[in-house]
Amino acid sequence: MLIATALQTTVDYLLQGSDVTNAEEARDKAFYRKYMAQDPAKRRQMQKILDSLDDD
Repeated sequence: MLIATALQTTVDYLLQGSDVTNAEEARDKAFYRKYMAQDPAKRRQMQKILDSLDDD
């Protein structure tokens, strides 16, 4: 798990290979892990940024 975290990916991705779908999914999972590790105030800030992108 430490290797996957250092590479900002998942253990599943490291074990399954590198096709594009798995790479995108691994990136999404790594982002979610980083998001969940943030304090609530930073998560609210990120939510506001994402909400502002939907306003277009």
